[in-house]
Amino acid sequence: MKTKVLSVIIIALFSIGKFNAQTQKVDILKSKLNWQGSPDIAGHNGTISIKEGFIELKNGKIIGGEILLNMNEISILDAEDKEQEKSVLHEIKDAKFFNVTSFPTAKFKITSYANDLLTGDLTIVGITKPIEFKATTTKIGKKLIVETVKFTVDLQNWGLKFSKWFTSNKLDNALSIQVHMETL
Repeated sequence: MKTKVLSVIIIALFSIGKFNAQTQKVDILKSKLNWQGSPDIAGHNGTISIKEGFIELKNGKIIGGEILLNMNEISILDAEDKEQEKSVLHEIKDAKFFNVTSFPTAKFKITSYANDLLTGDLTIVGITKPIEFKATTTKIGKKLIVETVKFTVDLQNWGLKFSKWFTSNKLDNALSIQVHMETL
């Protein structure tokens, strides 16, 4: 009997952290990721749809989470015409670059958030690398809003090089990203 009571107490103590933690689902209709390529590739810009995600909070502070990006829903916002848009999207989604047939999603897993610095692991084309960037959070009722400053990722860290389909080796393989995310 004492063993059972002691077991219940131990389980309860380990569960206290879980009771204080809260998971909030990302509102995919109000959340977006904007991207911009370097001027070397005509400075194209667009969006990538957020497929799903959640943010874990404890005492109102981010402690974790995961965001899935739908790589099939990449858009170009500055194409001169539909043919150019179709051509650029084909190149971006092709096996030479994001290979969306084999890797239909990219993932950002939040590992920490402190002093307005969001840290996590970004997985693109099956390769995971740590990244960090500045972000602010605002709480409105139960809803959390996360806004990142524009930050840059070097796509070469994931084996992605624009020079695979452009002849110049001087291309900047950086992609600027800015995210607006809201929870339900």
